[in-house]
Amino acid sequence: MASAAACELPPASTEQELADKASTLALEEQGVSPAVEAAAATSLPPHRSHDPQHNMKRTDPFQFGSRFLQQDDNVFEFNAWDHVETDDTYKEYAEEQFQKQRESPVSDFDKTRFNSDPAKWWNLFYKNNTANFFKNRKWLQQEFPILGKVTEEDAGPVVVLEVGAGAGNTAFPILANNKNPKLKVHACDFSKKAVEVMRGHEEYNTEHMQADVWDVASDELPLD
Repeated sequence: MASAAACELPPASTEQELADKASTLALEEQGVSPAVEAAAATSLPPHRSHDPQHNMKRTDPFQFGSRFLQQDDNVFEFNAWDHVETDDTYKEYAEEQFQKQRESPVSDFDKTRFNSDPAKWWNLFYKNNTANFFKNRKWLQQEFPILGKVTEEDAGPVVVLEVGAGAGNTAFPILANNKNPKLKVHACDFSKKAVEVMRGHEEYNTEHMQADVWDVASDELPLD
């Protein structure tokens, strides 16, 4: 029967010292001075920093052109990244998918039945899914700082028009963060069933929101 040799673990402080030394040696092997590395980390603006102590990406007003995807980042951390180019492998994969679609196009029968009465199919979609299909877009004020400004308490009279509002997954998150007593969200959708879902929502309040059926391709404007 084999016996296990007991060993004493080093204290936590010693473990940290060893880790720091290993990190320093790794940087030196790469020809990077630890001092230079530290200076570079502290000089990065908050929205570029990946250090949890300095990462302000989720709280800073976002500006396009300032969010860069790096090798160790979680690609799903944000709704969008800047300056990301697909590589040849992905382009090849995408082309394969396009080719599959070209080889199996939508039949003329389906084209006719869907395009001849699109409202019917959108109404069926929202009848079956109500508000359960799309997730609330809670990231909107981060991605579009103007929405943060118009919902401030002293922003004054503001009307936000949303075209293609669906079940309200954009409108209701905006209202949830609203402090402006004079804000009005006008949410319009092609589907009358989608509008019914919005009007039946527990947070629907005509003081701050109006939901109407509107076909953006029509010659008529939605109601005031």
